[in-house]
Amino acid sequence: MTQLEAVMAKVRAENRAALIAYLPAGYPTADGAIECIAAMVAGGVDIVEIGFPYSDPVMDGPTIQ
Repeated sequence: MTQLEAVMAKVRAENRAALIAYLPAGYPTADGAIECIAAMVAGGVDIVEIGFPYSDPVMDGPTIQ
């Protein structure tokens, strides 16, 4: 079983949705991103998604642009 499968099995067993946090890779800086990820995990997120910005910022939407 992968880690993702294990997390999904856990949240299903708890009859709840998974809390998934998103962070663009390297935002706000490489070290800052690591700190943000640690804070998200400490805050209780189940899964952290790290995204890589698309070459066309318009595709990422106004918040990430």
